[in-house]
Amino acid sequence: HGLVAAFHRAVPAIAPSARALAPKARGFSGAAAGKIVKVMTSEIKHEEEQYEQAKEIKAFLSKSDFKLVEVHGDVNMALEREVGDKVVRMEWQLTSPFNPD
Repeated sequence: HGLVAAFHRAVPAIAPSARALAPKARGFSGAAAGKIVKVMTSEIKHEEEQYEQAKEIKAFLSKSDFKLVEVHGDVNMALEREVGDKVVRMEWQLTSPFNPD
């Protein structure tokens, strides 16, 4: 909301028609925001308690020398195993890295 308001204050003298293109500020009422937080918290709790690794992944890992390497909250994952005195590691990303720009 603050960014939109600042935009509206800065633009009128320069390009009045640009205001029509500016995004409308949207938000939630206090009650709606509280309900959204409650629902999302409940969903996260359910996912954390009920998470089970996919059966295909379990089957692969049980028959393979590879181990799955993952860090909670990180988009990077890897399969890793030792071959002789070397470590074989295949890495990938689940999603594109966060880019705030």
